[in-house]
Amino acid sequence: MQSLGGFLSALGLIIKVTKNPERLDLIIRLYSLLYTKEYLSSLEQEMKTSGLKDAAALAACLEIPSDEILSRMPKGSLGFEFYHFKNQNHLNPADARMEIESEYSELFLAFSNTHDIWHVVTGFDLSQEDEVGLQAFYLSQHATPLAAVLISLALLRSLFFGLSSFVRVFDRACRGWQMGKDLRRKLITLNWSRRWHEPIDSLRSELNIVAA
Repeated sequence: MQSLGGFLSALGLIIKVTKNPERLDLIIRLYSLLYTKEYLSSLEQEMKTSGLKDAAALAACLEIPSDEILSRMPKGSLGFEFYHFKNQNHLNPADARMEIESEYSELFLAFSNTHDIWHVVTGFDLSQEDEVGLQAFYLSQHATPLAAVLISLALLRSLFFGLSSFVRVFDRACRGWQMGKDLRRKLITLNWSRRWHEPIDSLRSELNIVAA
C-alpha cells in the first residue's frame, strides 16, 4: 500500500507540474518520490567507484558568496555572471535547496545547490524550453528519473500548442543531451567554491561546452 500511495502521489504531482511547470516546490517534492532508494544507491555506488563521492560532498556544502562579493568580481567571471543571472531572474538559490531527510540527503543537496550554476555555465535560461534543455543535460550525465519525467511532460505539453512548439522543446532537449555527452568531465566533480573568479569562457572551454 505504501508503494501504491507513493505512485498515486507522484502521479498527482506530475499532473500538477504539467499544468504549472514553473512550480519549483512541486518539482522538489517530485524528487523525493521519483528518486527511489534503488536508484540513489546505484548512483552513490557509481560515485564511490569513480571517485565522485567527495565531489558530491563538496557540492552539498557549497556556500554561494553574498551579492556584494559576487558583484565585485571581474566581469565575465563565473561569479559575476551568476550574480546577474540570479538577480535578473529574481532567484533565491536557497529556495531550491532540498533538505530531504534521507540517508542520501547529501546527493539531493549536491544537485540542488548547483542547479543555478549549471544554468549559467551551460547558457540555458529559465524559459520552459531551456529548462528542458538543462534536464536533458542532467539526463546525459546521470540518467536521472526526474529529468526523464520532466522532459517527457514538456514534450507532451508542447503538442497542445502546435508542432512548432514541440519542435522548439525537442530542439532544446537534443541540444542539452549532446552538450552533456560532449563534456570532458561531469559538472558534479567541480569544486565550485574555487571557481567563482574564473572567466566563464575559460571554464566552458575546459569542459568543452558551447553555451546554448
